[in-house]
Amino acid sequence: MQFYGSILLLSYTVNAHYNFPALVYEGKSTDEYHYTRHRGDEWSDSPYLDVKSIDVRCGTAPLLGKATGVLPVVAGSRLGFTVRTHEIIHPGPLQVYMAKVPEVETAETWSGEGKVWFKVYEEPFYMNDKQISWTSEGKTEVYFIIPASTPSGDYLVRVEHVALHSAHLGEYQIYVGCGQVKVSSSSIATPGPLVAFPGAYEESDPGIQVNIWGGITAYTPPGPTLWPSGTACLSQKELLEGNYI
Repeated sequence: MQFYGSILLLSYTVNAHYNFPALVYEGKSTDEYHYTRHRGDEWSDSPYLDVKSIDVRCGTAPLLGKATGVLPVVAGSRLGFTVRTHEIIHPGPLQVYMAKVPEVETAETWSGEGKVWFKVYEEPFYMNDKQISWTSEGKTEVYFIIPASTPSGDYLVRVEHVALHSAHLGEYQIYVGCGQVKVSSSSIATPGPLVAFPGAYEESDPGIQVNIWGGITAYTPPGPTLWPSGTACLSQKELLEGNYI
């Protein structure tokens, strides 16, 4: 088993990085970087390697790459991100956070600073003979359901993939992207708990400092609990196939 894990790890050392350049809504992909924030470091698809860096919020220089559009969406509907240049090739959890834009700002101008982010999607994992896997691996589009109780307003939507293939060496990788949306809803709920990026994660978190090749028996994803509390998230396979209605 350890030998098998070593071969898999070697296969992940190639330069197979990725971004989340466009939103997918109602079955259609939007133009790249029209509703999503462009990385400040131009077209790089390299991961972020420090959970304490401001880059883990929405990419290098969060406001430098702000998008020009805000996509109208409906609470309770499915929203996705495209993945490029490669598919998600590394094992690890996909998670999605949202942050409500203050009334004095818009999704186009706000930096997303402070304890404003709440988690709305946490990808389930699967265990088989002490091997862990996630169905986001190999995907070129990833999805989540906007909670039906999300109040109306402008939001930043932050997708993240935490790649764990080298985490046992202290070499985790974080891939992030941020979209700009306007949610339509009749809800007056208050999302939470709220966290900040950076600040939500520590390198010592068990969901980051983990050896997925060493006979793992349990896993706890990094970050706060989901909102709404008790949410049962679907796998990326189920969301992609439309098994969410």
